[in-house]
Amino acid sequence: MELVAQGAQTPRWFVSHFWGTPFAQTVKLLLFHAVQRALSLRTAPYWICLFANNQHDLSELGSSLDQLPFVKAIMCSECVGTLTVMDQRASTLDRIWCVLENHVSTSMTSEKGGSPHLIDVAAWLPQGSGTFGGQPVPAKSTLRMDLGDGSMKEVVSEPLTGGAFPLTVSKKGTEIDVFKAQASRAEDRKRILHLIAGTTQESLEDEPPAECAAYTSMNRQARRMFAAGAMYGATLRGDMSELNWLVSEHPVQGACISDGATPLYAAAWKGNLHALRALLQAKANPNAVKQDGASPLFIAAQNGNHEIIRELIQAKADVNLAGPEGVMPIFKAIRCSGDGAGVKMMVLAKADVDPEHKGWTPLLLASDLGAIAPLKILLAGKANPNQILGGNTPLGLAKKKGHTEVVAALADVGAIKDRVAKTKKKKNAAPSAFGQTFAESGLDTGALTSLAGSSSPAAMYKTF
Repeated sequence: MELVAQGAQTPRWFVSHFWGTPFAQTVKLLLFHAVQRALSLRTAPYWICLFANNQHDLSELGSSLDQLPFVKAIMCSECVGTLTVMDQRASTLDRIWCVLENHVSTSMTSEKGGSPHLIDVAAWLPQGSGTFGGQPVPAKSTLRMDLGDGSMKEVVSEPLTGGAFPLTVSKKGTEIDVFKAQASRAEDRKRILHLIAGTTQESLEDEPPAECAAYTSMNRQARRMFAAGAMYGATLRGDMSELNWLVSEHPVQGACISDGATPLYAAAWKGNLHALRALLQAKANPNAVKQDGASPLFIAAQNGNHEIIRELIQAKADVNLAGPEGVMPIFKAIRCSGDGAGVKMMVLAKADVDPEHKGWTPLLLASDLGAIAPLKILLAGKANPNQILGGNTPLGLAKKKGHTEVVAALADVGAIKDRVAKTKKKKNAAPSAFGQTFAESGLDTGALTSLAGSSSPAAMYKTF
């Protein structure tokens, strides 16, 4: 360092890393971190032991904890955070020196005062870890950023090509065990474990304890940084044993991956009813949305999964929460609910039956698709049968498509064919275009009347 530096380089960020990580990956991860943290590499140095320590004279490493070079770097007032760099195998989590660096970063930095010491984690996502838009996700940098308030934010390089913080790293992160960490030299491991455990001077020659409160506290704190991704991964895999353990150890509120998807969203997407119930019982937010606006209810409606829709509505999912591009879940339910069950649940839960999206409404869509069951439910829910799209009404669209059952159902409520017909029929219009009930549509008699005042989710779904 002395050969290239023009003066003292007070660290802005401390880097905890495994020496076996490919150096090219380390550099890319550091550059990505610098961009995300808006750092200037000329004025915000990273402290990396490989370059900051004299590798030909490591005598300083034999001194007391507070005199170790890396401790001085972390504890200096100008150092705002620690960046842990991971390869694709998360090897850093297995190294005892990295464990000690994490211990100092999480447990000792409160002595500095001022703003919390930030803990960021950068991880390399290998080529082909997943697909995005039908294409393999390229190798790239990912980052979990500590927001300083107890929450984390995930970001990836080149987000338009997909990818997320590696779920394999998150899983391994929740399995951190201080006592199992390794070192190249056995005496280093022994000394560090004694330091963490707070062993008295007279017992330093003994073997370090296999369990102690300090290990437990450190494990829990370190694991929490990776809990969101681990929950998401366990949900995708359907590993209920792991998921139940994770939700018992870590809060689910605010847990999400880089695109904002929560473990609850993963459960709804995969149709994992057991995982969904476990997450809802742990107080997961049913209305948390991805960055594109998709909620768990939206994806359940898109997949036509009635059991998931029912559970989410019972948990007070908002049936009128717009999804990507402002599309309401009821539109997706019409497309993917042949028997209309998903649509009916939403209507009974007070879904807007006449929302517009780019000139379309649920009734216009049902008429165009010939979706007779959803259409009857919408009419029973007082949807306007005389909406107009480009001069077409629901009846006009149904006639053009040859949907005879839909035509008959619309005619029964006095629907008109087009804008011109509406003008001609104005004087002799049907007494009510909204008079059809669920009973008249061939569905549950009195469903709206008997359930309108019910506050019991169980009562609401007895008719399904």
